[in-house]
Amino acid sequence: MTGFDAFLLINSLSRQLVLDAQTCDAGVVSTVLGRPELAEWLAARSAAVVDDIAARVLARLQEQGPVDIDLALLRGVVQDNVNILLHLLANPDEVGTALPPHRTVSLIRALARSGMPLYDVVDAYLFAERRWIRACVAELTDLAEDVPSAFASVLYLLDLDRLFVEHNLRLLAGEYEQERIRWAEHGESLRSQAIEGLLSGNHAEVGSAEAALGYRLRRRHVAAIIWALDSAAGESDPIRFDGAISALAKALGAVGAPLVTSRDRSIRWFWLPVTDAPLDTAAIRDKLDSVDANLCIALGEPARGPDGFARSHRQAAAAYAVGKIAVPHGGRALVVPYQEVGAIAFLAADLDQAQDWVTQTLGRLALDAPRESELRGTLEAYLGSSRSVSAAARVLNCHRNTVHYRLSVAERLLGHPVSDSAHDLPLALAAARWLGAAVLVDPAAPPERE
Repeated sequence: MTGFDAFLLINSLSRQLVLDAQTCDAGVVSTVLGRPELAEWLAARSAAVVDDIAARVLARLQEQGPVDIDLALLRGVVQDNVNILLHLLANPDEVGTALPPHRTVSLIRALARSGMPLYDVVDAYLFAERRWIRACVAELTDLAEDVPSAFASVLYLLDLDRLFVEHNLRLLAGEYEQERIRWAEHGESLRSQAIEGLLSGNHAEVGSAEAALGYRLRRRHVAAIIWALDSAAGESDPIRFDGAISALAKALGAVGAPLVTSRDRSIRWFWLPVTDAPLDTAAIRDKLDSVDANLCIALGEPARGPDGFARSHRQAAAAYAVGKIAVPHGGRALVVPYQEVGAIAFLAADLDQAQDWVTQTLGRLALDAPRESELRGTLEAYLGSSRSVSAAARVLNCHRNTVHYRLSVAERLLGHPVSDSAHDLPLALAAARWLGAAVLVDPAAPPERE
């Protein structure tokens, strides 16, 4: 049972006092419903009743938010439905085959495109139906010659109306849901075209791209790619990405809503409008840890305007190529900033060649083992601290003599002093840290012969 079917069931159960038409005395019912006075009254009062219902329904819809509906169109929709109900009073056997009027279907589709929830649409429809029934019941009780006739006729009218409404609403709900799907697919298609155009360098129609995306391009943005380590869970629960992106927007100090596009069920591209403040990678990692440590994010550098939109994404894509190879450490979320891995991204494009270069540069320090990993970390801290042993010791939280000792061991494994490879060494160490086993030497592998 769908949620909409459950709604109809509850609505039906709430009206159990309505008797099946077959239990009513057909003669008594026809005495009232077939009276020419009723037809005359409906003909005379129809316009006023329809005007009243249309105005009230429009006011009810406007309570839910701004709606772009012409009152004349809404009046026509109400009139069409009243005409069908009047026809069914004389032809009740047709209630199961009656189709919603064309104008009603058009209005339902327009409301679906506007984003109005189905519940509010159904509420407005039932509100209109209740107003019409109330007007009819008031007249029926005046036309009836006695209480049993009035009671039987009202129950018959309510039962017929219930059958029509439930039948009609199922058809209209189907139209609503299909239109929402069509509109979402159309909107996603326009968004995809706009994004692809911007990424390919087509900035001639920035205004139309902004309209399609609902995102301003003439500002500073940072592009990112988010994906799941546990890809199966990522495919089954896309909501986890929404929560993470929202949290990351706060960590990055976003000044507007993100632009998000799904590449498949396990990866999202997104852009965030940001200030001129530098990216805080540590804060981003902490925020991602608190949301879902199995998610990974690759970040481009902040850049401005349509060109920056594309450039930051290219950088995020390069960081993503590194991130797909990298292994998170210590159970923490993987955050891959392009600022740290930009040069490594070129190595990630050809791992065989990258491994040859890393092992040649690091020598025996390229072994994928705990001791060598510690030595590489010490060497990176030393080089990153302007070759200050004291500063490296503070970074590593150890004694400076420990740093001295590790540096001497590292130089022995390198086969030369650190100063002899001043340019290649930092890049090789960064590649070893980010790309790990993909570029390091397996300690279980047999040594290569000279």
